[in-house]
Amino acid sequence: MADYTEKIRNLLALAGSDNEHEARSALLMARKLMAKHKISEQDVDIPNDRVIQQPTGIRYSARRDPWIYMLAGVIAEHHCCRNFQMREKNKQTAEIGFMGFEEDTLLCKEIFIYAVDCVRSQTKKLRKTRGVQMADSYGFGFAVGLKDAYMAQQKEENWALVLAVPETVNQAADKLIVRIFPKKMVRPKVNGTMYAKGIGDGHRFQEQKRVNMKNN
Repeated sequence: MADYTEKIRNLLALAGSDNEHEARSALLMARKLMAKHKISEQDVDIPNDRVIQQPTGIRYSARRDPWIYMLAGVIAEHHCCRNFQMREKNKQTAEIGFMGFEEDTLLCKEIFIYAVDCVRSQTKKLRKTRGVQMADSYGFGFAVGLKDAYMAQQKEENWALVLAVPETVNQAADKLIVRIFPKKMVRPKVNGTMYAKGIGDGHRFQEQKRVNMKNN
């Protein structure tokens, strides 16, 4: 294990590189090695274990893209982060953010923005042609499909322990005081056909494609 632990330490060090393409690839490779050899974060020294808040610039509301908060939660949970939301006074929309170690939050943000772009490319057309309910049904379905895909991958490759949110991150997130909007997210009645289509596309979502595209 010692050889792999040292290699993972080196990759995590590269994850702090100023070259964002190199950093993302190194972090993903480190996570895969940790999963394959059942090495947890407690077994390696994290180069920068300071918990930070990473805003994304992505906003949503109960009426506009309400599926976004659910999608953020799915991605955060499976990338060692916690998601949160911020709302300015008198604003009807909230901004999504992630909490975690810096490299994890940057990767989380990148995957999240890419996923939102993918979903919005579909919901924008659906909203115009078939209405808001159809669009939101697709968005919620996509989040559920992505969660299923992550869980299946974790079970198959024994990633659960490695990708668990670190306790220090959970503690920091639990202490964070934010104004939640809305206080209770009520999922609207969904259209079965569009919901199922979203689930299928969520299953097929390839986050690695985004990283590879940025590396080329």
